[in-house]
Formats: sequence, structure tokens, C-alpha cells
Amino acid sequence: FSAKERDQLLGQLKDSNKLFYLIRFYAGLRPGETIALTWKDYIDGNFLITKTKSKSEAKNTTKTLRDRVVPVHPKIKEALKNTTRQLHDNHIVINRYGHGYATYETFAKSLNIVMRRLEIRYRPPYNARHTCATTMLESGMQPAYCAQVLGHSLKEFLTTYARWIDQDKSAEQAKIWASID
Repeated sequence: FSAKERDQLLGQLKDSNKLFYLIRFYAGLRPGETIALTWKDYIDGNFLITKTKSKSEAKNTTKTLRDRVVPVHPKIKEALKNTTRQLHDNHIVINRYGHGYATYETFAKSLNIVMRRLEIRYRPPYNARHTCATTMLESGMQPAYCAQVLGHSLKEFLTTYARWIDQDKSAEQAKIWASID
């Protein structure tokens, strides 16, 4: 998704759907990691990713079997300040009854509806994670750091996202020429 499309989608999504995709677009979490997030996982401005949910089954490990720390973007921090915490459920993304989600399929449906309404070309909802990865690279973050944040091996990350690295060489070349006396 382009930045404009991302912002349009987030502008139209409501409540838990918006929070779910805000986390996906700006932290790059996998869908199961996002619905498994609890307030205990939000520590000092970071998400500690240690678990996932898949097909209604909670797993006390990640897809890659490695825990990781994901920095939380200021837009997510702001949304979390305005998110109601439930006494009976510790999940960050909760349904209208105040409980965490068992699966993430409902979120795909809501994004598809908003894409159609906004006449945005269909992309699988998983592309929110890809959007985060490419945005990180386009902003100049190092591939090894991006891989770590997203929970990829460096090899896997480069296989998937290499074409986004140094896509615009002209700006980089201009910096080099400007630094040479």
C-alpha cells in the first residue's frame, strides 16, 4: 500500500479494526501476534513479542520461535493512550464485548470492505506488514535492523525485500557528492 492508501484506510477503519491495522502498518506485526498482544507486552514504548494466535489456538511462542522487541511508533502510542483497558481481559485489541479475538479473519473482511469503498486496488491484508517493511527501508533503516524488528532472518528479509533497498540511488548519490570537497 502507498502511504496515501494506508492513511485513507486507517482514516476509514473504526475501533478495534483501526487499532489492529495501525499496529500492522506501523509495527509490522503478523496478524496472530497482533491479536495475541496484551498490555503486559507493552513495555517502555516497545512491544515484547513472545506469542501468537493461530486458528483460535494461543501459542506461547512466535512463528520463528524467537522472541523480539518491536519499537512502538508514536501513532500507535497515541492510539494506545485512548484505548480502553478491560478489567476482565488483558488484550490490547478487543472486540465490542471487551474480549480479545480468537482469530484475525474478521479484520481482513473489514479492510476489504474499506478498500472497495475507497476504490483502492485490492491487496491481501497481509500487505500491511509488507508496507511496514518497505516503509522502514525507504526511510533508510538498515536491513539487518528491519529483519530483527519483523522477526525474519536476514536472508529471508533480503529475499523478500531486496528490491526496495536503495531503490532511489539519485538522492543518495547527491548526498555523497555534497560531502566531497
